[in-house]
Amino acid sequence: MRIIAVNVNTSESMTRAIGESARRYASPGTEIVALRPFVPAIEDRLALAGLAARCASVRASGMSTLEVDRDPQAAVRAVVGEARKAVESDHAEAICLGCAGMAGLEEAITTELGVPVIDGVGAAVRLAEAVVGLGLRTSKVSTYARPDQKAIIAWPLSQALALGDGARQGLACGGPAEVAR
Repeated sequence: MRIIAVNVNTSESMTRAIGESARRYASPGTEIVALRPFVPAIEDRLALAGLAARCASVRASGMSTLEVDRDPQAAVRAVVGEARKAVESDHAEAICLGCAGMAGLEEAITTELGVPVIDGVGAAVRLAEAVVGLGLRTSKVSTYARPDQKAIIAWPLSQALALGDGARQGLACGGPAEVAR
């Protein structure tokens, strides 16, 4: 048997520790593969979105969220270091931060490397503000169309099972309906 332990939000050392722990408890002959899928998962999403060719590279700081919280200065050094490699080696002209925990690092990276930095949290907030400011609403066709009206029976369930006060009224999308027994 082969088990793949995917550890998405920790350091290399934590991933190794998780793999070692899993091996201690696994049946004899079971192969445990511990992965940190940050980069491959992001590259896959870029490819699915048709954006892979527009991205110079995907890099990871190698730090977990807990490590970033414990040592913010080390996080700045690690992120700036990877951003530097992206700019100098991969010819990136902008840096997109891929974790909400990196919010606030934009100025340090821009000051050090002279490239614009996009914080995903800030960008998402601004996009939401723009959508609201334009007066846009969710589409009401296809994916987000209102469902067809149908009677909801046996609701509330406690009453339908005679666990409540014995009421026999249910709800329908759009108004009351008889509860079917």
